[in-house]
Amino acid sequence: MQRLALALIATFASTAALACTPPLPDYFTFDGTRPTGQSAKLPLIPPLTDGGHDYVCNMYPYGGGWHYFNYLNTAIVHGLTDSEWQATGLVTLPPQAPAWQAGSVYNKGDRVSHLGADYEARWWTQNEAPGSAWGAWQPVDPNGLSPWSAGRTYASDEKAVHAGAVWRAKWPVQGEVPGASEWGAWARTDEAPLLSEHIPPRFSVSYTNNDGVVSVSMSSVLLAQPAAPARLEVRDGDTVLWQTNRFYPLDKTCSPADSHCTPGVYTRADGSFVLTNLKQWLSAWLCNGANECRPSQATRFAPGITMTGHTSEPFPKP
Repeated sequence: MQRLALALIATFASTAALACTPPLPDYFTFDGTRPTGQSAKLPLIPPLTDGGHDYVCNMYPYGGGWHYFNYLNTAIVHGLTDSEWQATGLVTLPPQAPAWQAGSVYNKGDRVSHLGADYEARWWTQNEAPGSAWGAWQPVDPNGLSPWSAGRTYASDEKAVHAGAVWRAKWPVQGEVPGASEWGAWARTDEAPLLSEHIPPRFSVSYTNNDGVVSVSMSSVLLAQPAAPARLEVRDGDTVLWQTNRFYPLDKTCSPADSHCTPGVYTRADGSFVLTNLKQWLSAWLCNGANECRPSQATRFAPGITMTGHTSEPFPKP
């Protein structure tokens, strides 16, 4: 009888210890695996979680408690900011001019940045936001180049961008289209322009896993000069799992109470693909026609629980 009692006590103790043991390590990172290839340089972000639960154990001597969260089947990632993108070492971006300020006075030749693009003032201006094709601001390359303008007088050796190339004025010229004549005022250079408005914009992607079929929904951040990107890719490491070149505009309005919302025209893309295993790391890459791709954070679906809540992921500001 005594042996039976001791056995029952041991069984009860082991059961209590098991029941009161804190949760297993977080599946999102516990196995030590990381993305591969170029994706290895990206920051990681876990899937969303529910609001959390309290667990209390009153079994002596294992009493205690903790707060845990269940992972959901949805993950949201954001395209990296310019500074985050450069920090990965995957790209070198030209520096931007100071941000445009509504109340500031700008004179001809002053430069500002606004919504991801650089602009130069054509004349004195105040309170006019850059972005209008016929307004006071013209888009410029951060390295000093700007699109050719028929109404502008160019000095000798001054450069302009036209038809995807950089041209140098042999002598002062106005109104002559670069490349129109072999013997004209413009000489084509070997420089490759990278106009800042052509760099893929920031974006957000939502992944939802429905029994191994992952739906993808992408929205770009408000563009200074809205234009659809060339393609969107979802990769595992350097392997493309899914891509699309079909985009459509979305006019977005916001309620005054939504501080995370920016009204305007956005670019959208949707689709789905089959997930072969839960260990696959997913990263989104938004690309332009020159094959320059802005990456997102990397994520993967994580069954089970975590001790860190992640209940929402606001859409990033431009």
